[in-house]
Amino acid sequence: MEAALKSEKASELAGKAADTTIVELKQGKSLVQLSNKYSEQANLGEIKRDDKKSDQRIVQAAFRLPRPAAKPEYDIVDQGNATAVLILEKVTEGTKPGKKEQREALEKQIESMISSQEFAAVLNYLKSQSDIVISDQLRQ
Repeated sequence: MEAALKSEKASELAGKAADTTIVELKQGKSLVQLSNKYSEQANLGEIKRDDKKSDQRIVQAAFRLPRPAAKPEYDIVDQGNATAVLILEKVTEGTKPGKKEQREALEKQIESMISSQEFAAVLNYLKSQSDIVISDQLRQ
């Protein structure tokens, strides 16, 4: 019980520290100035929706934020054992596959669907033409 209370209090303090950090960042302080107060600072750089290297809670939070206009967007992310301040400075448009890549992917998908349907048809035909006999020894 005591450990749970300590954990809850630590989370509460971390949340307050994160709120304070965001206020200070919005007032113009740099992340370098503020990083001395806290144990860790990480720059994830450019992340994509399918990023598997970064904590998925941070990736999801980054993609929920609105696009930053003149100033960065901020969010607080609870990582379970830590609280992170997320700073979104810019959004880069993703690349879209070209027509050739789309066509090849679609062809593969259609081939897979047709072969699955053909296999199911052959299997159903074989089932309809088979006689299944269960021996008395297997019934016991």
